Amino acid sequence: MTLPEGIKKFGTDAACQAYLFSQHWPDGLACRRCDGRRYWTIQPSDRTAPLYECVGCHWQVSVRAGTIFHRTQVALSM
Repeated sequence: MTLPEGIKKFGTDAACQAYLFSQHWPDGLACRRCDGRRYWTIQPSDRTAPLYECVGCHWQVSVRAGTIFHRTQVALSM
């Protein structure tokens, strides 16, 4: 899917984040460090996408990791 197609399909950051989450973790988020299944959602003020933090070991990951949005502050819906 191209960027313009993605923008048209999702329309909002929340919709795009939900899609990326389901693609990254179809069976639910599992920590790469400790295999924990419980996490907090963190919304830093300087980021456009939330971080997910493992309750057990505090490892953090974003739905942007491994995508064209990795290390950018571009809104997912543009």
